Amino acid sequence: IMSVSARSDPDSFLEKVRVKKSEKTSGCDAMIDTYNGVIAENASLGHSNSIKSKYLIFSLASNYPEEARERFEGIEKKAKDLFWNLCETPVRRLSPAERLQLIYSVYNAGGNAFGARAGMSSDDVSLDNLRYMHMTTKDLVAPQSVKVTKDNVLLNDKLYAKSFFISSFPLALSPNLISELSSVSSTMVLSSFYEVLPTDR
Repeated sequence: IMSVSARSDPDSFLEKVRVKKSEKTSGCDAMIDTYNGVIAENASLGHSNSIKSKYLIFSLASNYPEEARERFEGIEKKAKDLFWNLCETPVRRLSPAERLQLIYSVYNAGGNAFGARAGMSSDDVSLDNLRYMHMTTKDLVAPQSVKVTKDNVLLNDKLYAKSFFISSFPLALSPNLISELSSVSSTMVLSSFYEVLPTDR
């Protein structure tokens, strides 16, 4: 389970939500200014312009791609049924380009140039186009620079990142706990890994 909280670009966010003055709103200028001011202040703190997404990521060991594909189709059907029955939430498979864009957003927080290194728009990114350009997926998603220090990691000379490992988690993760953690005003990835243990352990 991966929960991603990312701050969107404040300028593009404000452009979408600001109330514009017009002839129809004449006489309400002071109220509009106050409203737009509150939104701008909250956006600067990261309270309003956060994008929160949750992903289920499965991995499995297999000797053959066909076997893995068949098992993944069964897992996908179970996940779709489970989420629809629990909360009527649809689940859909991410395309390869969407998966790469997700990884890009983690390592290039606030960046909106996904695909630019390959000379492509985000809509044109595909594995075939990368092969044609003699590029790998790593070329597309990696930060331009990484500096590791004792306390943190500096990405792209401006994004400081820290990782935390939580060794003891409650057996059942309540929605409130995940919601509270993902409401932090920062770009954040919260991941939970579940591993099947042998029955003799």
